[in-house]
Amino acid sequence: MTKILFSRKIIDARLEKKHANQDSVLALLLKDSASEDINTQEIDNHGFDVNKALSLRGQYFTEYDNGDQVFSSEEVLDNDDFIDQSINAIPVEHLDWVTETAKLCYAAEHAYCIAIREESEVWSKLTEKEQQHIIGRVAFCILYPDSPPSAFHDNWMIKKTVDGWKFGKVFDATKKLHPSIKPFHHLPIEQQAKDHIFTSIVHQTSVVKH
Repeated sequence: MTKILFSRKIIDARLEKKHANQDSVLALLLKDSASEDINTQEIDNHGFDVNKALSLRGQYFTEYDNGDQVFSSEEVLDNDDFIDQSINAIPVEHLDWVTETAKLCYAAEHAYCIAIREESEVWSKLTEKEQQHIIGRVAFCILYPDSPPSAFHDNWMIKKTVDGWKFGKVFDATKKLHPSIKPFHHLPIEQQAKDHIFTSIVHQTSVVKH
């Protein structure tokens, strides 16, 4: 399975030529969101001109172990690793509260699904992995309070795309087709609402706790 090597914010981007007879390279100044360390990296110019290179400032550059390189508006984290990392970053003494918040968020999402006549299981009938996935979403919202409701979907979509998945009106695991592989603002309003509700509850309960 494809793994993320790193995903870092682009502080500066410019085209540079090392020698007159060489093609220009794209020089990136990258900032690690966790350590705050800054480093430089040179990659193929991807056909960028000067203006397009400058427009990369503030975006994120992600590199995968298969050599793929992706530019995106949000930091990209491998969904499985990102769930585990988010949970592990929460102090042990707060995990019970995070779990209860996850149950609360899911209860609200479940009620919304029932209201719009969409199938949904109660918390107790979810698998342990599904419950951990929801707990990880809460942990992510706590660790990255400024992340928009679309952040989780954006990470998931980019990860799926790199793994070879494409948009398809009907889900097909064999052909790697998924109806949700589209920008967040192109998702059905009902799906966007779920992420807005989930994120809002986490932020409100975090305010109350603190």
